[in-house]
Amino acid sequence: MKQNGLRPEAVSWYTGMLALTLIAVLFGLIFSEEGYNPARLHLGYAYITGIQFCLLTAFFPFLYENNREQNRSIWKLGYKFVQPVCLLVGAALPIYLAYFVIWGRVPASFGTILGVEVSWGIALAGLQQASVHTRPFPMRYFFRMMLFSGSVLLISMLLLSVYAAYEQAVITTVFDKDIPLLFFINPLLVLGGLLYEPIGGNQLGSLPVIITCLFSVIFGTFFCFCAYVKQRATAGKERKYAAR
Repeated sequence: MKQNGLRPEAVSWYTGMLALTLIAVLFGLIFSEEGYNPARLHLGYAYITGIQFCLLTAFFPFLYENNREQNRSIWKLGYKFVQPVCLLVGAALPIYLAYFVIWGRVPASFGTILGVEVSWGIALAGLQQASVHTRPFPMRYFFRMMLFSGSVLLISMLLLSVYAAYEQAVITTVFDKDIPLLFFINPLLVLGGLLYEPIGGNQLGSLPVIITCLFSVIFGTFFCFCAYVKQRATAGKERKYAAR
């Protein structure tokens, strides 16, 4: 049953693929010749986190069948703003908890990683609310979502590689002081830094996390506000037309 255009099957597919990821990681650990190895368990955690973040980004545009409903109340708009974030991040928690039970510990970075994912979800939700469309799955809507995600996640990585090669910078860790802070608007880069931190260290402290969270939350909130203003303006035009 769809509520407010929500597609529960998208959440089911997302959760199912995460469960398959967990099973694949566990099979890799079980059949490893090294036996119990904390480093491999941490690597499995990194695989699950990376795949879960990519699935969250990929499934976000499919969560709603359409955006035809005009949420003239800011509370209704706010609900649709946070609902997809809670669904996707919350659906991943049982997968993480199952792995932590097997691992026997909860990484210190787990709470921070969830915070980064929630802030990224807020950015996607804000863009989604601003992309009001009139028919299911229009190409323009998906183009906007994919353009934003690709620009932040992939193009920024490419530019970082070009910068490192051009400046001949010696980068020894993800959170390296030689990396310009602007690149840390990329949440995938920050997640990589948090996962690699126990091995490679951290030269920037909490700055990368603060930068990516601020960027995502400000971006998402701005577009959600734009959606609210646009819908209020549309409602005003409808009332004037009905009064004639």
